[in-house]
Amino acid sequence: MRSIAVLRILALCLASLPARAWQVNDHLAVDTAMHSFVQYGNYSHAIDGDGKRLHDKTGAVGILDLATELRPAPTDELYARARFVKGNGLNKFEGEAHAPYGGDLHDDVKDINGSNRDYLLEAWYRHSFRLASDTRLAASAGIIDSTRYIDENAYANDPDSQFMNEVFSNNNLPSFPSYSGGGALELESGHWSLHAVYMRLKNDQDRNYNYHAGQLGYRLSTRLGEGNYRLFGFLTNNRFDNARGNRANKRLNGFGVSVDQQLGDTWGVFLRGGHQGNDAAVEFDRQFSFGVNVNGRLWQWPQDEFGLAWSWLGGTDTSKFDDTRVAEAYVRFQLIDHADLSFDLQYEKDSMAGHRDRDPSLWVVGTRINAWF
Repeated sequence: MRSIAVLRILALCLASLPARAWQVNDHLAVDTAMHSFVQYGNYSHAIDGDGKRLHDKTGAVGILDLATELRPAPTDELYARARFVKGNGLNKFEGEAHAPYGGDLHDDVKDINGSNRDYLLEAWYRHSFRLASDTRLAASAGIIDSTRYIDENAYANDPDSQFMNEVFSNNNLPSFPSYSGGGALELESGHWSLHAVYMRLKNDQDRNYNYHAGQLGYRLSTRLGEGNYRLFGFLTNNRFDNARGNRANKRLNGFGVSVDQQLGDTWGVFLRGGHQGNDAAVEFDRQFSFGVNVNGRLWQWPQDEFGLAWSWLGGTDTSKFDDTRVAEAYVRFQLIDHADLSFDLQYEKDSMAGHRDRDPSLWVVGTRINAWF
């Protein structure tokens, strides 16, 4: 903790330097964020994507995010976001069922979804309609990310500042699609919300498919604080291989919940659950995760936070996995208003169907620093 205190003192000195101004005018804003992290992984009985035995590995990543937001009128918004990445970190080894980092790395921002598009993740237009004093409808279209509208969570949604493992970024049954053409509707009325998403994508079999998702949400405010309760479902058309591996056309479909709840000024909890049909070829059909968030008020630094979480995923009858368990803890220290430093610890164990004595496992120790303007 002494080293963190020294870093804080240095950061407070730097904070007196002039910061960049990215609010160009009343209508245009430009956001810049830089992320860098290093992860060390200790593998046991794990095999990489090329079939080679994995032992100790280290991966380092540097990321630059650029986003522009143009508001020509109060009811209209044009948004674009690009990401430039150096490195794939531990994700490139594919030694476990789930990636130690749930964000987009170098290979993810090249030829995005088979579109021959690099770096540009989102580019959409949104128009808002006020239907009543407390009711608003917004419609968006363009290159969108479904996780903006479905499965949000206050405590487990951002691998750059919260939990790093992909099982805690979003529900993984299957992973929510991102960065393809589509549209979204957002209806907000008092404490209630209703979101709908449509996207056109290409699957691993190089077949185009349609993706539909909807979410009903309720925001609860009590003396303990704010809570958000969401129920979502998704459905595709029949463009997927069946569980037996032939090209019979099957749909992906499923449902889930995402909950986050404050427990006073210091504590918060979250949980997710999901289930998907297993007629199509999928590895897992059940998922459950939960965790706690502790605000830095507990140690007199209210901008800091600590998170601890656990997740279980159940394999299908035809999967090579019986189940997977993931645990993670992180602590994030706010250095200055626009920079933070965090440390992360993960453990994953995959129970393989038919040979439990050789189940692969992974310990990951990581550190990351974020800066934004």
